[in-house]
Amino acid sequence: MRLSHQALVTRAHALAPVFAARAQQTEIQRALLDESLRDLSDSGVLATLTPECYGRHERPIATLAAITAILSAACRSTGWVAAFYMGAAWRMLTFPHASNRKFSPTNHTSSVRLRLPLLRVLGASPRGIASADKLLGTRDPFKQNG
Repeated sequence: MRLSHQALVTRAHALAPVFAARAQQTEIQRALLDESLRDLSDSGVLATLTPECYGRHERPIATLAAITAILSAACRSTGWVAAFYMGAAWRMLTFPHASNRKFSPTNHTSSVRLRLPLLRVLGASPRGIASADKLLGTRDPFKQNG
């Protein structure tokens, strides 16, 4: 279901107090908490920029900026990670259309799973990638011997 700008912003506002309560633990851990990544994924905000033809929201950068501002006011780390994940969907669109069609997800979790190699190439931290792998039930495709 495609959500409007206002619906996505409302979801971000609903998540903000949860992330604010987790901010100190996030800083101590120096990584996004698994439950925070799960909340972001479940809320649908990570699919803000993903095109409607892939079953997502296809909202403008202004929506990403509004969501990022709300989440960052609650927890800077969570806001940064959310912006990075939302931006990854946009970066995928720079690949040829045939590639996007081949890897087009039917749900946002699949699109994050497909982006894990991209996150590695872009230099995402091993801890953050491990958290995403854990959330998605995946394993590192670049890891040797299993």
